[in-house]
Amino acid sequence: MDVFFVADDFTGGVDVLLQAARCGQPATMFLSEKAFLTAEPSELPSCTGVATTFRRSAPSEVEDGLRRILDHAAAAEPRVVQYKICSTADSSPTRGSVRPPFEQFLQRGAKRVALLVGQPGLRRYTAFAHHFANDRGTVYRLDRQPTMANHPSTPMHESDLRLHFAEQINEQVGSITLEDLRDNETLDAAWNRETEAGRRLVVLDVVRPEDLATHGTALTADRPAYVIGSGGATLGLGAALGWKEGAMQHAPAAAAGGPVLVVAGSCSKLTAAQIARVADLPEWTVHSWDPTQPVDSLATEAGRLLDSGQHVLVHSGGATSAGPADRPVLGMTVPQGLARVVSATLGRFARLVVAGGDTSGDVLTLLGATTLTTLAVLDRDTCLCLVAGIGESDLEVVLKGGQIGSLDFFVRAAQGEVGDADGDR
Repeated sequence: MDVFFVADDFTGGVDVLLQAARCGQPATMFLSEKAFLTAEPSELPSCTGVATTFRRSAPSEVEDGLRRILDHAAAAEPRVVQYKICSTADSSPTRGSVRPPFEQFLQRGAKRVALLVGQPGLRRYTAFAHHFANDRGTVYRLDRQPTMANHPSTPMHESDLRLHFAEQINEQVGSITLEDLRDNETLDAAWNRETEAGRRLVVLDVVRPEDLATHGTALTADRPAYVIGSGGATLGLGAALGWKEGAMQHAPAAAAGGPVLVVAGSCSKLTAAQIARVADLPEWTVHSWDPTQPVDSLATEAGRLLDSGQHVLVHSGGATSAGPADRPVLGMTVPQGLARVVSATLGRFARLVVAGGDTSGDVLTLLGATTLTTLAVLDRDTCLCLVAGIGESDLEVVLKGGQIGSLDFFVRAAQGEVGDADGDR
């Protein structure tokens, strides 16, 4: 196996599937630990992973499940083991911490663990260990990026990833900087510097796409390479393993064969703008659901509208499982309600879209989904997939992270259009 990955949320796992598809690599993502543990390691494709909801979990809630997953994957002898995190690095010591994968990688023999979150394709960059991310056309330092600075569960108050992640692992974090990337000699010297200083988790600068491949070549000298990082890390590691970006061009997603159901539990400003974009379109009906109220009557109305051929979007008004600062913590209320809408309308829509990283994982888990496979590229930064385990046959589904997609994302999800995006680029 080339790459085995554990994604800390479902939409993050889709990002890895997308990178593999762009490079012509077969890929499978299991949607539960149970489903993965029943698979035969020798029969898994070159890129295989497991989607989890670890990003919203405390370290103690992650450790045992992660250990079982990594133990099972070891039989496939992957050349790369990646713990997939978001390219906005959203995490904290108590929620979505990288401490469990870091410690377990060390226990499995890693001498160094790379932390590579830069993803130039999404305009997310790391320079001298400080991280930057785009928000609706403008690149901000991470602690000033409007969405991440005000994130409801893991607000980012520090752009220096060394300091941000040192709080999680309780030891000093190193850095490979842009200056260290001048040539192979300086890069080797930089790694020696960090190793001799005892820094076992090391942040890697990434500004240009070619920086990813440079890091990938250095890291894959280890067998296996242990990496905590984004879809950018997957691309760089894959390039070092001989993956060729553009080797297989998936056809653009075709139009849905009937009405589309969107359920959204994201609180991002981009998702709010995407919802607003379809609110006045005649073929769409948008419903805001207050999670403190029953959802059954809304599910019934959604079914009636889908039967009439309308696309339907149900959103939680910015409330999430974590709850933004001005709303109570809602636990599983939001995903349970949105899953109820989906289950009540199964067979009445042709394509399902779930918006929100945590929401996607929770909703699909509640619905009993087992595996995800890529069908086509949608909106450049995500995939149209087939999900197994929901209903009697495989279902077309799109999982959208809160900060992913053009402003016309939901229109494109229905129409299958792919072109220049004007959203979070």
